[in-house]
Amino acid sequence: MVVAGDTMTPGVADLWQPPAAFSYETLPIEQATALQQSAERIRSLGRQQTEAIVEIGRELISAKERLPHGEFTAWLDAEFGMSDRTALNYMHLANWGQDKPEIISVLPPTALYLLAAPSTPEPAKDEIVKRIRCGDIVRADDVKRVVCAAKEKITEAKRAERRERRRAELSPERRKADDELEERCRKQAQREEAQRERKARERAERCERAAVMLRERLGEDLAAFLELVAPKNSSLLLGWSSCDEQTRDRNARDLGRATRHSISVAPDGTSRVAPGQEEYITGFCSITLPSGLEIDDIAVHLRGDRAWASLPARPMLDAEGRQVMRDGRPQYVSMIRWQSRDLADRFSTAVVELVRNTNPDAFEEGGAG
Repeated sequence: MVVAGDTMTPGVADLWQPPAAFSYETLPIEQATALQQSAERIRSLGRQQTEAIVEIGRELISAKERLPHGEFTAWLDAEFGMSDRTALNYMHLANWGQDKPEIISVLPPTALYLLAAPSTPEPAKDEIVKRIRCGDIVRADDVKRVVCAAKEKITEAKRAERRERRRAELSPERRKADDELEERCRKQAQREEAQRERKARERAERCERAAVMLRERLGEDLAAFLELVAPKNSSLLLGWSSCDEQTRDRNARDLGRATRHSISVAPDGTSRVAPGQEEYITGFCSITLPSGLEIDDIAVHLRGDRAWASLPARPMLDAEGRQVMRDGRPQYVSMIRWQSRDLADRFSTAVVELVRNTNPDAFEEGGAG
């Protein structure tokens, strides 16, 4: 049996997943019937393809046992142009799926390879198998989610074990200090999350009230009004919060100890004060891009006459969960980034301009929030 290439045809892997609801009601009866029959034939062919992969895996296992040690890779390349990774996927699936025909028949190869991989935790495999045997519809994304969660649980357990070993080597005073810091960070994170949720609710309520008012007042002129106040190629500044002098002084003292900046919402729900981790962070803003994407916690920096904006980042942690410090400064890792320096500079310039236009005193010492 000859298998050409390393990968399946794009899009084929998910063709026999249980389909999302599709309405055939708007189509003529003959056309709808033909399409439904085509869909069933495609799913049947997809199941046959998976069964063929399992059979190929069995043949590969048999061939490897017959070949001298170290010759399997060369044989794969000469006969099929197949990589070791593809062959391992097939063989792992053949071994794992030999007593699970009902699982093989309903999942695409991408999900089956993940379930059959030796590195996938057994609890994740058992959960997926149990759900399918109970009649649940499981998609490839569900498999990935369950496997990732299981791996993260194992990773967190290893981190906790390393932390406990490290704690055992510390003095009682140092353990107490570490516990107090961890508790402060935990409470701080809870406050941030609660404030974010409250701010999101308040923003949604204000937007809904504004939308109702505009619809009532403007009627058919609403679309033209929105075009005037929010052109398609513009960005919208949702909020700005400055770091006042007292906050900067406090951050300078606490630099390196806090792993996240705190956020507070003013009584009117529209202002936020967020201490910066660096002495030249003048404040934080939230914007909406033309695509509708909202980005919070964009840091606006100021050094002399130069101002620039940077995307949100998370603390860089070591193997024991502590923030990495270099030259006395905490280190951060980008969560999102632009594809080029030019895009990053254009974004920074646009954000700074938005802040200047809406908050003229933002770049003055002790600017208002």
